[in-house]
Amino acid sequence: MLNGLSIAPAMHKMFALPRDTRFSELGRRLRLRLLIALSISQACWWTAVLIGLVNSTLRRWTGM
Repeated sequence: MLNGLSIAPAMHKMFALPRDTRFSELGRRLRLRLLIALSISQACWWTAVLIGLVNSTLRRWTGM
């Protein structure tokens, strides 16, 4: 949730740009902010997947 809130100002800047603007045409700081948000998002999703996998595996092993 905090990642989404932190990226809101960058999204407002992107919505002000023309639709056909490429990622490489964005400013360096905006690109960096988007890449950091992407990395945080991916890390959180994969962590949640791993926690779920470990949880279901441990339940099967312990017979719960």
